[in-house]
Amino acid sequence: MVRADATLNRQRLVLAVRDAVAEEGPGVSVRDIADRAGVGVTTLYRHFPSKQALLDAPSIDRWATLARLAGQAVAGRGSLPEIVDVLDGLTRMVSTDRGFIAALDLEVGHTPSTIRPWKHRFDRHLAALWVAAQRRGELRRYADPHDVVELAGMIRDPRRRERMMLTLVNGICAEGVDTERLLRRRSDTAMWRAVLRSL
Repeated sequence: MVRADATLNRQRLVLAVRDAVAEEGPGVSVRDIADRAGVGVTTLYRHFPSKQALLDAPSIDRWATLARLAGQAVAGRGSLPEIVDVLDGLTRMVSTDRGFIAALDLEVGHTPSTIRPWKHRFDRHLAALWVAAQRRGELRRYADPHDVVELAGMIRDPRRRERMMLTLVNGICAEGVDTERLLRRRSDTAMWRAVLRSL
């Protein structure tokens, strides 16, 4: 029970800092963040040793979730459908976090050092999926996973997200791949459900 409460408090703090920074900027006080989360400042510091660690938490959690999901796809010998799920999950996450990302001036392609280990783990798993899909002839030969992740990271308008995702997926998939079907199927996958739970 204690562990479950601690996990819930951490989740509340991560959501609180994301929303507080989006609304008030990075200068928002630690006390205000704790109040939003419904916890005390002591509890906040029990989870995060500094304000910077708290500010890094939403980005770390985002990449940790994506790395875990991509790793599960590799273990399951997945390829193109799972790549589309991962990219779609990434665009959903960054569009949800768009205010937070803008307030911290986080740039696509420039990963802060504290986040880098999780991003590198994600990159390794995605590269393995990518190679498998290219060998199967599912992806265009010139398509590069690093380029595609950066493009996906720029999709932040929730109203245009699905349309832009379709454009992106059409650009990387080989001729004959039904990209609209690939995007429709995502809501039925365990990976997609896990992404939704993380938002």
